[in-house]
Amino acid sequence: EILSVLSRNASTEPPDDKASLSILNDDPVVDISRRLFAWARQNSKLKVISAVERELIIHALTETKGNQVQAAKLLGITRATLRKRIEKFAIRQELFIK
Repeated sequence: EILSVLSRNASTEPPDDKASLSILNDDPVVDISRRLFAWARQNSKLKVISAVERELIIHALTETKGNQVQAAKLLGITRATLRKRIEKFAIRQELFIK
């Protein structure tokens, strides 16, 4: 959900200091982080880090067809950490096995 909102609003720059934005805008992670932060400021109920973490895990599991070892490698975390996050976010494994 968050990633789809970001792609729809890709041309919308968050309100920020224009000078620092232009210096850092070459880094896509910084750009996405700034957009997420601006979005979170507009929606006080949004828990950005949890939402992004859940989306990244879902994408990694989808890409690896549910293979937790490969998904963990893509995310740069251990399989144990991935399993804890899957449980924390109530991500259903069977959705990724096709």
